[in-house]
Formats: sequence, C-alpha cells, structure tokens
Amino acid sequence: VDVRTLQENLMLRSAVASSFSVLVALGILSASLVACSTDVLVTGSGTDPSTEPTPSGKPTTDPGTIPTSPPGVTPPVKVNRAWTNIALPATGLSVASVAGSASDNVWIVASAQGAGQRDPWTAYRFDGAKWSSFPLTATVGRPSFGVAVMGPQKVFLGFSYSADIFELDGGDFTKKAASFSVTSGYSMSRVGDQVFVGTQENFGSGPLYRYDGAKFGQVAVTQGSGGVFSVWGASTDDVWISRSGGLGHLVAGKYEDGVLPAVGEVHGSAKDDVWAIGKDVGVQHYDGSKWSSVEFAGDKTKLVSVHAFAKDDVVVVADKVYRYDGKSFTVDTRANAPKVASKHTSVGSDEAWYLADGQLVRLAPEGK
Repeated sequence: VDVRTLQENLMLRSAVASSFSVLVALGILSASLVACSTDVLVTGSGTDPSTEPTPSGKPTTDPGTIPTSPPGVTPPVKVNRAWTNIALPATGLSVASVAGSASDNVWIVASAQGAGQRDPWTAYRFDGAKWSSFPLTATVGRPSFGVAVMGPQKVFLGFSYSADIFELDGGDFTKKAASFSVTSGYSMSRVGDQVFVGTQENFGSGPLYRYDGAKFGQVAVTQGSGGVFSVWGASTDDVWISRSGGLGHLVAGKYEDGVLPAVGEVHGSAKDDVWAIGKDVGVQHYDGSKWSSVEFAGDKTKLVSVHAFAKDDVVVVADKVYRYDGKSFTVDTRANAPKVASKHTSVGSDEAWYLADGQLVRLAPEGK
C-alpha cells in the first residue's frame, strides 16, 4: 500500500468528521435558540413564567380563563322559600306570643276567653303535625309578653305585670324565681344559649335582664330610654336592643345608647346584616360599620316586623307583606303569602312564622 495515499485518506476522514461535529453543534445551538425564543414569547404574552409547560409546550392554565371563585370557596346558594298555612289548635284563640326552636317545636301562648288580666292562658306545642296543650295550672292572671324556646324541654314563658317567668318542668310550667324590680314585662328573646327579657318601669326606663342558663341578672344598659320592644343578636356579645327611646347596642359588655331614634323591631342574619324599622326612621340597614336608610315602597307608619334571612332575602310587614331581593322592596306575591300579619318570630335559623287571619303562616325553604 502506498504510504502517501494512506495518509491522504486519513486526513480526508478527519476533515469529514470535524465538519459533521460542527454541523451537530450548530443544530443543538439552533434548537436552544428557538426554545429560548419560545419562552420569551410566552412570558411576554402575560403567562406566569413559573408555569410548568405541558409536553406539548402549552401552559397548563389557559391565560384567557379566569376562575369564577377562589379554590375551596363555595359560592352561596340562593334559597327559595315558600309560605305554608298552619291552623291554630282551636278557633277563636287570642294568641299573645309565639316562638320555636325548630319547625317541629313551636310554642304559642293563647287564651280562648280574651286577653285580659284575669283570663286563663294555655300553652300549646306544635310538633310538626299536631298541637298539644299545656294548661297553666299556676295562676298567672296577666297577659303573656313572650316565649323563649331553647329546645323540646327548655321553654320559658313571660307574663306581665312584674315580669313573671315560668319554665317548663316535665309536663307543667312552674314559676321561676327572678328578681325583677319592674312594673311590666315587655319582650322575651332568645340569643344563642341565653334569654333576654325586656321590661318597662313606670313608662320611663327599661331594665334589661339576661338568663345565662342558671339565673337571671340585670344587664347594664342606659336607664330612662324606654321599654325594650325587641332584642336580636348575632351572638351573646353582640346584641341590638330596640327601645322606645332609641336603638341600643350591647357589644363586648359595653352599651351604646341612641344609635338610631325609636325603632319598633330589630333583626338580622349576621353582624354585618342588621335591619331596624320604625315609623320615624322607616327601614334602616347596618352593614357592620354604619346605618343607612333603605327605600321602602310601603306605608312607613304601619311598619310591624322585619325578618332577615340574608342580605338579599328580607321580609318586612307593614300595610302589606314586602320582600327585599337585595335591590328593592316589592309586595310578596308568592303563593299563600299573607296580605297582612302581626305576631312574628324566628323558628330555627331559616324559618319565620307569622300570625295572620286567625292562623299561623310559615315561611321556610321549599320542600322542608
């Protein structure tokens, strides 16, 4: 073999190999530049640079897709409610008060002979299907001003004058010792696991009492602001008190008087959703920081009651029954809605019961 020829062949093969290596290197460099260019374009389009691309090279989240709610947060469900008529246990009853802890545990105090100071009174319990009577063997001799229902066997009745309190004991109501220095009981309300008793003294002041599960004690509120008409609280430490002298607020043990002028009733669904009504103030709403007037289509001089299920689900009774949908008040035209109503109470957390046309009318979620 010619040595010179062999050397020339070896040099030629080396040159070819070097050229191939250069081409491979150029190919890798080009691919890297393309990849870098792609990354820059995606980042510039508004996609999070930290987004891990899928095998196809596309971001895992479509930049044009906006979640409707934060992860783990369930949007509120609109509850549709329906009116249902509940016949009273007897015809001709004069119902003084009504309250309940659930739709199968509703109590009323009524008299078949009138509502005078010497008329006999009877307590009735509705179990969801029928009524049972509990004659009051103790001599009460005065109108009932309230019922507070904590559970099937935890029921309190309040009777004027001197604000006597009777508690269910087995199958009968017995008088519960309480130190009230007042001339009349005015209202009784349940807030959480406590019972508030509103009173009036000589038509000028209105001491407020609270039952803490063991005994009644007086709550430190401003005296001379009139009788207590109603009490509602988001909790036992955040309580609103409607009085003839103005709306009061008891929060964290401190009492603020005259938040609003005189209101007839106060009710809410949360601490930032409180409603108050009165002929001098109309319909007022509290959003957690301030009170503001809400336009009301009815007769403000005939405001009777207010019940708030939610910020966009409120019922106000005046010359007619009105419902609020979060935007405006309109006449309630749902089936069985009463034309007018008087007595009103919360039953559980999602029902309201009214006395209308000689019967009880229940507003509760459909199908319940």
